Amino acid sequence: MRIERKDGYIAVFGDFNVLSSAVFNGGCKSAKTIINLNVPKNFDDDPEYVFESFIRSNNFESVVGVMTAASMKNASVVEETDVIGIVTAGSTSSSQTINIILLINKDLIESAMVNAVIVATEAKVSALFDLGLKDGDEIMTGTPTDSVVIACHGTERVRYAGPVTDIGSRIYGVVRRCVKEAMIAQEGIHVMD
Repeated sequence: MRIERKDGYIAVFGDFNVLSSAVFNGGCKSAKTIINLNVPKNFDDDPEYVFESFIRSNNFESVVGVMTAASMKNASVVEETDVIGIVTAGSTSSSQTINIILLINKDLIESAMVNAVIVATEAKVSALFDLGLKDGDEIMTGTPTDSVVIACHGTERVRYAGPVTDIGSRIYGVVRRCVKEAMIAQEGIHVMD
């Protein structure tokens, strides 16, 4: 597995079983490439067309892709045992999306991958709560265009990934830290100790 970080995108290359809400090739898929693509702040184009053009011009193969107006320079990449999180996040209208890519060195069965999505979402909400971000009078729980990508590349079969399992606990910690770091970097949030 290899991570490539450029100004316009972050790409991960490997051999993955994926469950995602990705805007390009979402759902349950096999993939060789996971991409978080930077788009303009006023993006109003067809995501399928944009990704197809981008893939052709870069000769990428078997892609699952998400997109964001948040800067790739502000992405957070955190690694713990068997889990790598890559997150871009923004809460303002110019970059309002939170993309979570989880690279898991295990072979999660599909129901465990769903567990992982739930745990990642809970961790995202906790991070937003930690930062005190609001949507009106309510604590912000996400944005309209958030994506989660669970990409498994290991051989050890795992049946459960809830928050009290070893892998679920690591997913929670990685996502919570990544979302906070990425949001702070993108939005210039000052956190009081």
